[in-house]
Amino acid sequence: MARTTRLFPTEILAEILTNEILTLADQHRCQLACKLFRDIVQHYSRCDYILRIGHYSQQTWRLVRCLLLNPKIGERFRSITVTWGRPSYFINAAGNEELLRWSWTTEEIDQINAFAGNVLGHGGLRGVFWGVDCGSLIPLLLCYMPNLESLDLGYPDIDTGLSGAYLREKRKLIAKEQIYIYEKKMKKKA
Repeated sequence: MARTTRLFPTEILAEILTNEILTLADQHRCQLACKLFRDIVQHYSRCDYILRIGHYSQQTWRLVRCLLLNPKIGERFRSITVTWGRPSYFINAAGNEELLRWSWTTEEIDQINAFAGNVLGHGGLRGVFWGVDCGSLIPLLLCYMPNLESLDLGYPDIDTGLSGAYLREKRKLIAKEQIYIYEKKMKKKA
């Protein structure tokens, strides 16, 4: 079987196959045509994303971890719509309600500090590293998305049914606990 050569560079094919005029159905048909078209559509296509803050899946944190591994993915995002939910809790072994948290590896912390430390500042980084408030990850996400055209932040207090005072009080309690844990870790290292 004879091997065919490419007539167009990949970048030109990407411009054609990911043009905004094409519908999602058209792009799907292009993906079925051949492996090259599939790869181009998957790699270069426009990404409109719904970000669920407070969702038990910790979607925001998982997206940041994905971007830390492959920052090029962030270039695909064109639009983000944020929906807000109630903070996720679980019952710990003592029977108390506790906020669902995430944690970073040392390498991830170093990477975030190096990439976005100057942009976010000390206060922004503190929110990112606490591991509780997914909303604090939004500025970090924006650092990884240079082609973002629109960001709809929604209405957190209306959608969640939680008052602003309640949310502020919860954040204060979390902050105190995180500072204590951080100081304890630093003492162990010393």
